[in-house]
This record gives sequence, structure tokens and C-alpha cells, in this order.
Amino acid sequence: HVVQATVRMYSRGVQASGGKIARGKGPRGKGLSQAVVIEAALVVINRDGLAALNFRRLAAELGVTTMAPYSHFSGKDQMLDAMLEHVLGGLDDGLDASAPWDVQVESAMTGLHEALCHNPGVADLILARSEGDRLNDLRDVLVAVVVSARLDEIEAADALRALVSYVLGFAVLTRAGQPVTVRRGSAHSFEYGLAMLMDSLRRRVPSEIDVNNPET
Repeated sequence: HVVQATVRMYSRGVQASGGKIARGKGPRGKGLSQAVVIEAALVVINRDGLAALNFRRLAAELGVTTMAPYSHFSGKDQMLDAMLEHVLGGLDDGLDASAPWDVQVESAMTGLHEALCHNPGVADLILARSEGDRLNDLRDVLVAVVVSARLDEIEAADALRALVSYVLGFAVLTRAGQPVTVRRGSAHSFEYGLAMLMDSLRRRVPSEIDVNNPET
């Protein structure tokens, strides 16, 4: 909770200063936390894109020396992994295991969509890192959920790949087209597309009648 409060404080500083994180932590980064470094890195990629992120740029964003972020990360790869964990880490933890399988899957896809709406630069990061272990972990959890509904494991994996690809594709196209102007259709096009995919997946899951009477 302390880390989250610190992140929120710095986020307000970003907004109040028009994009620059509030300075005053000292040139050597005294008091700089890992969460604050991650939040600053997210600000950079959300605003300027993944290609703009490096330790020099990050240090300038924080108002510290170039070496200060290295007190928390040995290199850029480790920081990028931490950024993915920061944004995506709670998605599978927040699933209600007692809920029906389709509710869990749809909730996770909606959560992923919302996470990418709040941090659009993370979509670029996921694609650049071949989706990343964190997203693969989420997909593995959801595959197990779908298999519990008696869908074949390979088919369940294919279904989850299609769903995740839809969410990522929607995020990338939205980011590329900002500000988005809906010429035809509604502002709820994401929800509509997700509902279509979920309806298709539900039809693939064997019913109790199919299981009990395999020859019918």
C-alpha cells in the first residue's frame, strides 16, 4: 500500500507538471523507489513510445543522475520485465475461481483491455518482447480454466491466443489511430467484438448432453 501511495503521488506530479515527474528527490536519486522508476518508465513509453525509453531519458524524467535507476535494475531488460509485471501482474490474481469459466475468461480479457487503455505503451512492449512471460502466464491460467469446461487443451490454447490477439490488436490500432474517431459503429466496439468471440467459444464447449451421450 505504501508503494501504491508513492506511485499515485508521483502520478499526480506528472499530471500537474504537464508530463514531467515532479523533481526534488535529489540528483543521485536518494529516496527513489523501484515503483517510482517503473511509473516514470511507463510515462515515457505511454507518451513517446517504447523506442524513446532508455536510462538516460528515464533519469532526465526523474531529475536524477543517469546511474540512479541502476540501483533498482541491472539493465533495461530487467526493467521491462518489471514494467510488464507492474501492469499485468494482478490480472490472473484477480480472477474469481468460483465464477463460471466464461465469466473468468471474459473478465480477464476486459481487465487486459483496461490495463492497456491506461498504459497504451505496454502494448508495444508486449509485442516487442514476443508477448512476454507475464502474458503467457495469464494465458496458461485461462487455458486451464477453459479445459475445466471440457474443451480440448489444444483448442483451448488456440481460443485464448485468438482472444489475447484481439485485445492486443485492438490496443495497437487504437494507439496508432489516436485520437480515435468512430465513423461507423459504436463507442463500445471492443465489447461487441469480445462478446462475439466469447459467444463462439461457448458454442465450442461440449454441453452436458454431448458429454453424457457422445453418439448423439
